[in-house]
Amino acid sequence: MRRFKYFVAALATCSILAISCSKQHHSGDLEGTWEWVHTAGGIVFQVHTPASTGKKIDLKFEGDKYYFYTNGAITSQGTFTLRTGNCIHDHEDKPIIDFSDPMIGDLMIEDPITDHLSLSDNAHDGTASLYKRK
Repeated sequence: MRRFKYFVAALATCSILAISCSKQHHSGDLEGTWEWVHTAGGIVFQVHTPASTGKKIDLKFEGDKYYFYTNGAITSQGTFTLRTGNCIHDHEDKPIIDFSDPMIGDLMIEDPITDHLSLSDNAHDGTASLYKRK
């Protein structure tokens, strides 16, 4: 009986730790429109900006929906969900935006969301894009 009590206590403790350590990510942090600042990376580490590409890109989040605008026209739209994944750069668990459009793929939120949003494709030779809140 004593072993059973220890087992139940250990199981309860592990459950509490697992629940308290799981990170909840809320789409409300993303809510609003984000203006693309630049994208950098790739094998040759190129930097692309609105000036170098001639593209003004905005990313808008509304509830569980997203909209990509290029020069004012919607170029992609759909739904998204948030999940947690391990970052290959610093081995930390971070939120990942899972877009419904497979052409966009999943993008990891690299830094805490403030007035800037840093998204990467979480690849060793991948790219990272910076957006600022409008």
